[in-house]
Amino acid sequence: RTFPNHEFFAAATTKGADGRRALANILKAYAIHDTKVGYCQGMAFVAGVLLIYLSENRAFAAFVTLMESSDFRSMYLRSMEGLKTRLRQLAVVLRVKNATLAQHLEKHDVAPVLYASGWFMSAFASDFPVRFSGRVM
Repeated sequence: RTFPNHEFFAAATTKGADGRRALANILKAYAIHDTKVGYCQGMAFVAGVLLIYLSENRAFAAFVTLMESSDFRSMYLRSMEGLKTRLRQLAVVLRVKNATLAQHLEKHDVAPVLYASGWFMSAFASDFPVRFSGRVM
């Protein structure tokens, strides 16, 4: 389900089978590496983007580094404190940068958790082009 239309993960190709296998390897290895986090669905997009640009071993190393040094890890913990913090920060930035939009969204009970959780947990890869997410990372 991660990038099903990208050639590196497409179901109909040998390259896609190899890409899906490498992605599963990275996610399983990380779950073993960090048992407090384990696996969370948004991780597949982050690891997938890394795999598009890096070999499997380097993608795993980059994934671990990203999780630990950029505090991605806190978004995937059971409490999801990192995600909650980023959503609060987004709400504040939105109020400062575009108070009219923020008020409109609040009036209609559209909280950032409804539209931005996937953005943050997948480094924008779930809803934006792979190249954009790669640049974000």
